Amino acid sequence: METDNERKSNKSNSPTRALSREAERKEAKEKFLAFLREDPTVSLACEHIDRDRTTVYDWREKDQKFAQEWDNALERARDVGRSSIYKRGIIGWEEPMVSMGQVVYETEPVLDEEGEQKHDSRGRPMTKRGAKVMVPKNSDSLALAWAKANLPEYKDKPQVNIHAQLEDLAQKAKDELLADLAAAIDNEDKEPSNQS
Repeated sequence: METDNERKSNKSNSPTRALSREAERKEAKEKFLAFLREDPTVSLACEHIDRDRTTVYDWREKDQKFAQEWDNALERARDVGRSSIYKRGIIGWEEPMVSMGQVVYETEPVLDEEGEQKHDSRGRPMTKRGAKVMVPKNSDSLALAWAKANLPEYKDKPQVNIHAQLEDLAQKAKDELLADLAAAIDNEDKEPSNQS
């Protein structure tokens, strides 16, 4: 991949050429952002426009509008991710029911001209294959991830180690008691004794 500096050294510095390079850069930026909106991987977006990461980060640093659109593209990708998590975890999807390795279908009665159900030669009711039986599915792990991120009652609670807190309190109380005892002994030694 060429950097912008290499591109500049390979081309003449005529005003027309400068306009052409600016148009190429603008087009490359637009393609980069379009790719980033679909896939938020900067390296892949760079490959898509045949530029290196240094170049696009240089653009980002120098062009505030480009930087803002880059941020918007990444936020859009995060929104798409949130939406996918919500759809698969909360709304879910339907899949065909499978039993003993076979897709299960509804059965519908075979009717004659009068609307009565037909019977085969053994007297059994005749049926035909109807629609696939669909079963709802969702992802429990994605539902939980969504709940933890969005519902306060499902957020991870900080773990409190009550044992460690009690040990700290006991140590402080012990230290205070020993300090008080030492002070009392010190005071007792300093007081003159009243022996008669």
